[in-house]
Amino acid sequence: MRKIISTGVVLLCLAAPVFGQAVLDIEQVIEKAYQVDHSFRTETADFTMMVESISKSLKGDGSVKEEKRFIKKYYYKSDLFKQEFLEFYLDGEKQDDGELADQVKAAKDRKKKGRGRDGSINCLKPFYPDQRTDYLFSMPGVEKKKGYDCYHIIADCRLEDDQLLEGDYWFETENLHIVYAEFRPAKMPSKIKNLEMEMEYAPIGDGVWLPKRFHLKGNGKVMIFIKFRFEVDETFSDYQLNSGLTDDMFKEAGDKK
Repeated sequence: MRKIISTGVVLLCLAAPVFGQAVLDIEQVIEKAYQVDHSFRTETADFTMMVESISKSLKGDGSVKEEKRFIKKYYYKSDLFKQEFLEFYLDGEKQDDGELADQVKAAKDRKKKGRGRDGSINCLKPFYPDQRTDYLFSMPGVEKKKGYDCYHIIADCRLEDDQLLEGDYWFETENLHIVYAEFRPAKMPSKIKNLEMEMEYAPIGDGVWLPKRFHLKGNGKVMIFIKFRFEVDETFSDYQLNSGLTDDMFKEAGDKK
């Protein structure tokens, strides 16, 4: 949690228009950005994407080693989410189905314990109405980001909670789609000293923007002398919208009917 030096929503008045557009104030940006995300999630029946996920370890000499690589598929339907693990590579070599099954179980265990963080995370949660009161928002101004003129919004969480997020967000000025975000937990999880995440978005057509790349970098310490550093890169492709997913496909084995 970053240090908060004042309370309430910080309003920043910008005098100059953005290429002829009326510049929005911070409350308008927050509400419109939420509405764009909310409208997509409610008006789109379902969507899927392919994922290449690479886990790396960072050595003391500064070198980076790829340890695990997964080919996955993400499925979304309303508030439902499921990931399907298709392939698993260890030190560059493809592993058999038994090793893949072990990795799937480990990933599910991390999710249940609240430790799983990957490209499926919804980094826009601070902008949702039910969470806004937990945040202090500020707007440094209109900036260029990833080739777009963007409103830059900073969301500082008032609470120390490792399940809440905070960070910097850039929304393109024309339609308020999220372009880029740099964010972190409002409190570092146990044994983690630092954890920074980035999400980059891109238009895929028909006014729809979806994640393009997710990056995570962190470090921690076990006991006194054992330190570790890690990094995860995920790239997304082969987006499909409204493919007719049913609620049943999101049920896990053993779920009650």
